[in-house]
This record gives sequence, structure tokens and C-alpha cells, in this order.
Amino acid sequence: MDRRAFCAGAAALAAASSLPAWATSPALNRVDMHSHWGISARGGSGALDVVGLREAMTEAGLLLAAINIVADYPQFRRGHTGTEVVEYASPGSLRGYFDEMAEYVLKRARKDDLIVVGARHDLKSVLDGRKPGIVLAVEGADFLEGKLEPLKAARTLGVSHLQLVHYRLMEVGDICNLPPRYNGLSDFGKDVVRECNRLGMLVDVAHCSSAGILHALEISTQPLIYSHGWVSDTPPDHARRTARAIHAPLAKTIAAKGGVIGAFPMRQRTPEAFAAYLFKLVEALGVSHVGIGTDHGGLPRSALSGCRDLPAVAAELSRLGLKDAEIGAVMGGNYLRILQQAMSAGA
Repeated sequence: MDRRAFCAGAAALAAASSLPAWATSPALNRVDMHSHWGISARGGSGALDVVGLREAMTEAGLLLAAINIVADYPQFRRGHTGTEVVEYASPGSLRGYFDEMAEYVLKRARKDDLIVVGARHDLKSVLDGRKPGIVLAVEGADFLEGKLEPLKAARTLGVSHLQLVHYRLMEVGDICNLPPRYNGLSDFGKDVVRECNRLGMLVDVAHCSSAGILHALEISTQPLIYSHGWVSDTPPDHARRTARAIHAPLAKTIAAKGGVIGAFPMRQRTPEAFAAYLFKLVEALGVSHVGIGTDHGGLPRSALSGCRDLPAVAAELSRLGLKDAEIGAVMGGNYLRILQQAMSAGA
């Protein structure tokens, strides 16, 4: 699908004054574990716009955001049935696109004086100084083009969060919305998980097939995240609308191994309804294993008017019975914990 331009509503600002003081406090660690803040891509050529990241984050009350480069975006095409993804890519093209995007994001982060969280000390600077930061993340390992070497280069550049697959079926493994080719992760995909563990890079299994998620769980020595989506009680089917969901037993296994499930706000209409869904996940998975991945800039619709509705989400979680510390965990603390753990394990 096309990545939509940055757009934030103003209605939440008017409502914010009626919220409890703690809900709007900058001391709350609000973290978006999957977004496209500050990046919009338009047209088949992949022309780029980068807007002020710090300004957007400050307005949203975000302390940290995982800014995702959409690695397979150059393969998106307009087709008769909507957006289609072309599998074949000329050698070097997707690596080149990643390099271009990373340069844009890092340049803008420097200009806006945002900390790029590539190591534990960077995260400490964000938390101790209450200074906004970003996690440079990649949505899809397409830029590797079947080789492990670029992963180390990306880690050196500052990438600390890798989502294994997106919408293009490629060398890493099966994706949730297409028939299987590898019956999970490929041998190369399994090596990518191992290398991420070695390098201290957080592994994200959103968009993976159920079999692929199982493989990642078996291989990874560190907890995993499923950064954005929803949990389904019925097994997801690549040919149905449940394709992008994670099956409840898999979500519980990720949680049991210390990981985090991120919910996105596409299936609800209001911040309060989204909070109710988060509360439901807390009851099912435990408060230490739920987070928020807004997919800002990537969803066709959202219950949130940008992240400026997050204070309303926090207030509703309080009304539903969560304590302040529990709200802090869901609103960002859980992602901070698992990111720090992944980076601590790196070579």
C-alpha cells in the first residue's frame, strides 16, 4: 500500500486539557514501536519527503519512535486490484534505496538534534535527559538481497530494529498474505535471525507467516517483538482478511519468552476503543508484553489522530483499571526493555 504523507489532527489538543495531569506529563515514556514518522513516499519513483521529526514527535508527546524504512517500497506498483508488489528487483537496487532512505532519516535526525538509539548508552541519554530520540528500523530485510554482510553495515550505521519481512516474498521467508514458498523462514532467514542476535539488533516478526514466527521463536536467543497488528483467536489465512493478524497461541508464546506484541489502531474508531483493545491484550498476555505500534504514515485509517491522541489512550487505560506503572509499561516501557535487552546481547 502507498505510504501516506504525514498528517496530524488538532482535535486531540483541545481535548487534552480535560485529561488527568499525569496523562499529559512529558515524564511518561511514550514510545511508538512501529511508525513512519517524518517520512512520506509518493509516486512509483519513490520520491521522498522528510519533515521535521522533532517537531512531529514533540507535538505527539513521543519520547522515542521506531522510524521504519520500507525496504520493499520501490517494488510497489499500482495494479488493477490496487497496490501490487513486484518480486523481481534488479541487483543492488533495494540496497541503494535503503542507503538513500537511511541517509535522509539520519540527516534529519541530526538537524533536529534527535538521538539515534543505536546502543545502550544512546537509550540512557534519551531516558536520563528526557531528550527525544529515534530508533532507526527497517521494515523488511529486502535490502540484504540474500547476503548477510549488509546487515553488519546497517548495524554500524545505526539500525537496531529489523522486521524480517514485509509485502514482498523474498529470500528471508514466507509472508503472511501470500501462499508459502519456504514453509516458514528460509535457511538464509534463520541465519538472519542468528546474526541479528549476534549484532544486538531487535528481531521483529510482524508480517511473517505463522510458520515463520515459529521458526524465529525456535532460533532466537533473545525475546522477539511483533510490532504492529492484532491478535486473532482463529488461525490467520493468507487468503483472508485475518492474514495480518497473529494467532493468539503464537502471541502467548512470544510473551512467554519475554517478548512484546504491538497493537495498531486500524481496527478501532476512537482512542477509547483502542485503549479497550489494549486492555483486552493485557488481560490475555500480561501487562509486560503489550505495546503500541501506530504504523503512523502507513495505515489507510486509524483510531488515532496522529500520536497526539495517546494521552487519551492513557487516560482510558486508567479508567479501565490499570495502575500508572502498568500504563507506562504499555505506552512504551515494554518496548524500551526489550530493545535494551537486544542491544545488550550484541557483540
